[in-house]
Amino acid sequence: TSDTAQIGVGTGSSLISIEGVPGVHGVWENSGDAFVGGSDTGPDANGNLRLFDNESRIDIGGTLTVWGPGSVRISGGEFNADVIDDTHGGAFEFNVGTLRVNRFDGNLINPAGTLAPGVDADTGATLIDGNYTQQSAGTLALDIGGTGPGSTHDLVTSTGDAQIDGLLELSLINGFTPNAADEFTVLAADSLFGVFDNVSTGQRLGTLDGGGSFVVNYGIGSAWDEELNARIGEISCLTLIVHGTKDVRVPLDAVQKLRREIP
Repeated sequence: TSDTAQIGVGTGSSLISIEGVPGVHGVWENSGDAFVGGSDTGPDANGNLRLFDNESRIDIGGTLTVWGPGSVRISGGEFNADVIDDTHGGAFEFNVGTLRVNRFDGNLINPAGTLAPGVDADTGATLIDGNYTQQSAGTLALDIGGTGPGSTHDLVTSTGDAQIDGLLELSLINGFTPNAADEFTVLAADSLFGVFDNVSTGQRLGTLDGGGSFVVNYGIGSAWDEELNARIGEISCLTLIVHGTKDVRVPLDAVQKLRREIP
């Protein structure tokens, strides 16, 4: 447990590795800011932070800044942070494990991990100030406990492009039962590319506990939008079309919507 941490200051290199064994968790809790590869004044020595196996956890209450030549590698466990700043030439490797972060500055690549909004509560919002790329072994895990985006249900927003693949996982929490007309914005980006492997547009996706299901619709900017070729020369930002009992247009965002339908 610490307040402010600096990994990699002075000569040589520094390594902090958080590991665990079955039944015993390896945990590092830092209530304030943390710096890898430098300090609050800038880059310094080669610092490295590693998180291994599913029995370990790192909690950063403030901002984690990754300076070049520093690096952070998530190879398992759970990594929680208020803010991660990956805009200074360092290396942030989100390989596997679970990442919970309120804001990520930089381009976030998810090869085989699980991105799950909600650091201090069951649900929350993750803002990625850059592009989000989820590869074929990655997962986006979302909790839905109400109709409030980023407050009672999870929301991921990317200020750049969102390239999606892999899995979408949904969970109903806190005893919430949606109405048939409820709609949930769960992913918003400047441009949306790809689809999740486990659900196509208009298909129903069940929750992990089997307690409900949602119909997933992809909007303009996806492979399912027939209007894009006709409109691409006319707009600088993409538009969402929600297909329900009537078409609803929400301008300026390529957003993925979920609408629960009762059979």
